Amino acid sequence: MAYPLYVDEMAKSAADRLRMLPAGNTADFAFITDTHNCTVYTDRALYAVNEINKAFPIEFLCMGGDYLCNNSHTDRKEAVRQHKELAEVIKKYSDGVPVIVVKGNHDDNPFGEPENRLYPSEIYDILMKHQENFCVRDESAENAMYGYFDMPLKKLRAVYLNVFDPEYIKDGNDVLYKTGRADSISEAQLKWLAEKALKLPQNDWSVAVFAHSFPIPAPFPPSERFFGGDALTEILSAFKNGSSYIAKASKESLFYDVSCDFTEQGKGNLIGYFCGHYHRDWLWKVSDIQVVSHIAAASDNFGTSLCGDGTKHLKTRGSGEESAFSVYRVYPDKREVYCIRCGAGPDFSFKY
Repeated sequence: MAYPLYVDEMAKSAADRLRMLPAGNTADFAFITDTHNCTVYTDRALYAVNEINKAFPIEFLCMGGDYLCNNSHTDRKEAVRQHKELAEVIKKYSDGVPVIVVKGNHDDNPFGEPENRLYPSEIYDILMKHQENFCVRDESAENAMYGYFDMPLKKLRAVYLNVFDPEYIKDGNDVLYKTGRADSISEAQLKWLAEKALKLPQNDWSVAVFAHSFPIPAPFPPSERFFGGDALTEILSAFKNGSSYIAKASKESLFYDVSCDFTEQGKGNLIGYFCGHYHRDWLWKVSDIQVVSHIAAASDNFGTSLCGDGTKHLKTRGSGEESAFSVYRVYPDKREVYCIRCGAGPDFSFKY
């Protein structure tokens, strides 16, 4: 497949900017989110990541959720078709760079009639089953759409979460219904995070967390608080501070009773919490956890909002700014991260 010249130029520009960064002990990964079925641009982005990988090894690419372009009229057949289309793009490029897929709030097609919603097993089998080759997931939870990927040579663990993790039941006609709320984190996932994902081989490892959204209110509207979000944040804070935490809560049909103790492991190296959902670049901290919100990759400028720099970074079709993804370079010794943007939006950096 031939790609427009500007796609190669975008990849070369990113590699040149990576080359200009300071030398040292580093790890590079890529992040793209909220593609909303812009398959052509997703294909070009994964091609560009693989081209950058030829100059600078990319440890993995994380896709941050919301792959469907859907509304209340999108039927099951169309939702499955879109997911399968994305799966073909991932298959095309994942031999070069491992691709981690995160579930977003659009991805089970929840906006219309219940019979059009997708089962967790469908999403898992289409988009996430390939991750079994390189990721560790919660084997005790059926079709768990959360896990982690270890890079021993870099002493880096990428933890990916499902913050839209409601309970599901079937009625006699096998129609899928939700119990509780869609924006929730299961007790099983919270316990897995505390007891397994954040228990590291050695304490000099670093952890980067990926999810579709941040589960407690962001510093801009719409403000959202997910059930289990406070517990998730406190578990990550305890990991970073080398402390302990215990809590229980209930709401409607939802419940959790979780605890963690990192006092023996000591203070942890938490690089940041990387997410999409908000369709904007924004950096903020919660309990000293660095949250990194990433602009949407979708080429259409729907849901466009001001980014943290006070600018709306609009996409321009037929140019290198038709979409947006990033390569992040981590300097664990200096606790610094540089973002090299490919497409709309600027480069930036932060400390953790």
